[in-house]
Amino acid sequence: MWIDATLPMENGMPVWPGDEPFCMTVEQTAQVAGAVSTQSHFGQGTHCGTHIDAPFHYDPAGARIDAFDAQVLVGPAYVLDLTGQLMSHIRAQDVQGRFPEGCKRLLIKTDNSKWLGPDGFRSDFIALEPEAAAYLARAGIQLLGIDAFSIGPMGPVGDQTHRAFLKGRLAVALETVPLREVQAGEIQLICAPLKLAGAEAAPARVWIWQEEG
Repeated sequence: MWIDATLPMENGMPVWPGDEPFCMTVEQTAQVAGAVSTQSHFGQGTHCGTHIDAPFHYDPAGARIDAFDAQVLVGPAYVLDLTGQLMSHIRAQDVQGRFPEGCKRLLIKTDNSKWLGPDGFRSDFIALEPEAAAYLARAGIQLLGIDAFSIGPMGPVGDQTHRAFLKGRLAVALETVPLREVQAGEIQLICAPLKLAGAEAAPARVWIWQEEG
């Protein structure tokens, strides 16, 4: 079955502290014979909702969003479920040997999935330590997704996590992915970000195919 693993874009949705909030207005214009034309306008930051980060986010020489195609964003993936297994942020030993050899796309499900949604930003989300991100980069993961607002914790450590995974690579971080309905194991992933020319990040629609049962 197909699962839409995308956070709905709506007014009041949680955003990273200091980022531009999502705002959408809907206008209706009366036309002839009682007909109505509807037109919507929206504004947001590039890291709002379910989105991907490109290396350019932390590396001035890094690849930008429009450099990525289906070779990275679409195809077989693996969901690693760490729900209830973590006392703190994700360490290298928490992910070592826990995904198939040759895996290029890895989604990590944690206790974040129990609350990730429209109800507000939480700073206590579970994320990856820099050593875990570096291990996954060495393992050849090109798309790393997580059910958190960021692959790294808040503060300088989170910046280090991004650099450890993205710098000098053709890789992306997929963030704020609701995985509550997704089970551990092999999946098919479609990640479709907006093609924002020259941008460091872009909102994305994410679909996951997983066999029922």
